Amino acid sequence: MKAARIHRFGSPDVIVVEDIPRPSPAAGEVLVRVVAAGVAPWDALIREGKSKVSGPPPLTLGSDLSGVVDAVGPGVTQFNRGDEVYGVTNAQFIGAQAEYAVAAAGMIAPKPQRLIHVQAASIPVVAVTAWQMLFEHARVERGQSVMVLGAQATSVPTRSSSPHMPESTSSPSSDRRTWRFSARSVQRMSSTIVPLISRTIREPWTR
Repeated sequence: MKAARIHRFGSPDVIVVEDIPRPSPAAGEVLVRVVAAGVAPWDALIREGKSKVSGPPPLTLGSDLSGVVDAVGPGVTQFNRGDEVYGVTNAQFIGAQAEYAVAAAGMIAPKPQRLIHVQAASIPVVAVTAWQMLFEHARVERGQSVMVLGAQATSVPTRSSSPHMPESTSSPSSDRRTWRFSARSVQRMSSTIVPLISRTIREPWTR
């Protein structure tokens, strides 16, 4: 199978696409036929050798994915071959940017039917980050309002019939957008909302 890999740390030039054996899922793991894989800032940190969770090369890049279950390892009962899933590969944040990837069963979930694979692959890590910032750090409660500055909808549909989509405003002097929504909607919001707020929220609150 094809995979995007590095054999040494460095600039984007160290990334090579090469053939490697298709992995097999161990106990508690799922083999996913990858339809889409996310690319994010932490992938660059891993490539540059600045990650504290990933090991040394050679390794396959990527953590966020969306695809179809091809096989399940021993002990996995919540997924079956043919299930559409999305999520994160493992605690090392590697392995997703390939035709097939092994993922920990506890780090993936059924893909929402309303999302195509490209959209679903953009969600996992940023969605968890947004949830943590809203409910563990900010401790948003029902009835409160949240304003997020600079959010962008580059990885999700710009049109939606969902009643929980945030309102947006824009300034003629800036291409930044403000997304405003109530905590009542936050608690019920679909996964399509989360990428809109995650980029801005995670930066100032995790330094």
